[in-house]
Amino acid sequence: MIDGEAVIHREGRLDFAALQQRTSRRPAAVARLAGREPAHLIAFDLLLHAGTTMLDWPYRERRAALESLFQGHGLAAPWALTPTTGDPDQARQWMTQWAAAGVEGIVAKGASQPYQPGRRGWQKYRRRETAEAIIGAVTGTLAHPQTLLLGRYTNEGEFRLVARSTPLPERLRGDGAELITPARAGHPWQEMRISSHWGSREPLAFTPVTPELVAEFFGDMAIDAGRWRHPVGVHRLRGDMTPEDVPLLETAWGTAPHKRPEAATQPAKEETMAKTPQRTVYRVTPAGERGDGNRWQVEHKEGRREEREPHRTQEEAISAARSQAKGHEPAQVIVHGRDGRIRTEYTYGNDPRRTPG
Repeated sequence: MIDGEAVIHREGRLDFAALQQRTSRRPAAVARLAGREPAHLIAFDLLLHAGTTMLDWPYRERRAALESLFQGHGLAAPWALTPTTGDPDQARQWMTQWAAAGVEGIVAKGASQPYQPGRRGWQKYRRRETAEAIIGAVTGTLAHPQTLLLGRYTNEGEFRLVARSTPLPERLRGDGAELITPARAGHPWQEMRISSHWGSREPLAFTPVTPELVAEFFGDMAIDAGRWRHPVGVHRLRGDMTPEDVPLLETAWGTAPHKRPEAATQPAKEETMAKTPQRTVYRVTPAGERGDGNRWQVEHKEGRREEREPHRTQEEAISAARSQAKGHEPAQVIVHGRDGRIRTEYTYGNDPRRTPG
């Protein structure tokens, strides 16, 4: 009895989606797919051999027996023996080299450790990298979002789901509630149905939002056709980025150009949410101890720079922020109290949310 994992190689990468499709096919269809695109078994461990149970053997002895089994039977493709090393530097190098092939990471086992069925006695280290995507929907409510559904555009201008997030930290829930806006009619995910969790038939309840806010997240290397298979952890909201700054969805032939299609090539999509202008946000906040008598300030992003304009009173700061917002519609003014909490908001232009200006 061998502990291992079945994989399918497609275009130089492990393709989990192709393997998953076979679990729901009829035997005849699976046989045809196996003939056209055979799976491989990567062997990790040896648990039973020639009537001998090896669960209590130390890993070093199980590994030696597994290698002997491969040599003695001349096992080759579709059989594969996972490599092993006791050198941490070699393991780190593997994590870097194999990430491009879709390998998620490495597993560390103790050389003297027995096999422990049903228990997590080993350490799994996944390679994680940051990426950006556009928030297309939330679970929970707009006022208190729980998780994010993230998307990217294709070369054809289609907005597709690429990742689901783990539950948001409390600080990001507050930031998200301030910055996201409800979707209007015609959102591309309005009729989308996805399962609530792995193996479930229950649909996930979510609320589409205007796809204008970018999120930076940490994800592992389990990526199928540009979509992250495991939930990702949101690191921060990128108010300094626009949807045009986010890479296009990776296609089956590699990463799409870092550019969205020009509007002129998509006349039929001029009415979609993707064309909503980016909203400028002005925040009125306490300025702290400046020493010049200015106790309030107006904060806003100017490209990638964060600008702060000092004012003596909160009333002056609010007046200045509202004046600037009216000249940069659509825009929003968010007024914070001395405790940092939001006191009121003003919106200008085609923005359906909160207090009209």
